[in-house]
Amino acid sequence: MANVRHAAARACDAMARLAGAASRAFRWFAIGLADADFLVDHTRRYYERFEPFLDPAHVRSGLLPWEAEAYGRFLPASGRIAVIGCGSGRVLRALESPGRRLEGVDVSARAISLARELLGPDVRLHAGDVRRIELGEGEWDAFVFSWFTYAYLPGRADRVAILSRLRDRLSPGGRIVVSAVRRGPEGASGAGFRAARWLRRATRSPLPLEDGDVFEPGLFYQHRFAPGELANEAAAAGLAVVEEWTREQTAVAVFGRGDRMGACSEHPGSSRS
Repeated sequence: MANVRHAAARACDAMARLAGAASRAFRWFAIGLADADFLVDHTRRYYERFEPFLDPAHVRSGLLPWEAEAYGRFLPASGRIAVIGCGSGRVLRALESPGRRLEGVDVSARAISLARELLGPDVRLHAGDVRRIELGEGEWDAFVFSWFTYAYLPGRADRVAILSRLRDRLSPGGRIVVSAVRRGPEGASGAGFRAARWLRRATRSPLPLEDGDVFEPGLFYQHRFAPGELANEAAAAGLAVVEEWTREQTAVAVFGRGDRMGACSEHPGSSRS
């Protein structure tokens, strides 16, 4: 009887390992076939299942230390400010003050619905994809990509295109604030990553798999930035770095229009870590 149990246990273990290998292989096939629309929608569905994200207590929790530093130093006390990836409204709520005209954009209609319940009536909210949605007419004094939102946008080309669009809407001295996870020294590696990259090339996907692309958990996409990469994307969009710094693994960068940097003397450009 014991021998039968042992044989059955070994067979189950072998099947489990085989199923695990098949699961990992299919995951990388899915990554290889996924396009930008799929990944953005996957992020939306992930956050709509993440209950703390939709908890009113989260909205009232205030700014993180790096957010308080960046927004306190680089956002104007009055004027037009748009928060991209505003979610259920945590950042917008913290930024509310007389003289500021605030707008928020998020791909999750469910999060926007909650934000409407918790924010003041003067905050304008839009459910939509920042890659396609059009903000109100005129110039803006600041654009804020909320915590890691910029890193959730798949593909360097799309990120640069978005920055370029926002650059054209910045007022003199206007600012764009982004944050992302700093990439570790390990970079992209592994047979699965190489296979997914090959599959995208073989299927002529418009979205290349780039060094720094990370998928965890599951197909949840995030791009992790190497030193200088945020500045390079800003430069490609015609922006200049006002300041860039790192807090633990969070990279924060503030951009301004390269042709208008001289119009704002309040925050001289620098870089620190």
